[in-house]
Amino acid sequence: MTDRSQLNVYVPREARPLLDRLRRLSKRTGKPLNALVVEALGEYIERRDRRTASFQAFDLGVRGTLRRSELYEEQLNRKSG
Repeated sequence: MTDRSQLNVYVPREARPLLDRLRRLSKRTGKPLNALVVEALGEYIERRDRRTASFQAFDLGVRGTLRRSELYEEQLNRKSG
């Protein structure tokens, strides 16, 4: 027996066309609905993690995320100061 967890998802009426598309994809690919949902969740989370991940190739002593505007402002302050 495999170790599994259960997740119940309630699809609102307005999202039923999405569920219909999922069922058609399941038939076309031969993959069960739950496999498609787990795959989609994994891809979604991976994309979200990449967007919020901070750059850590070098330790510049900076912690947290930086915005481009903050970097430009810092450069301007160095030049004027």
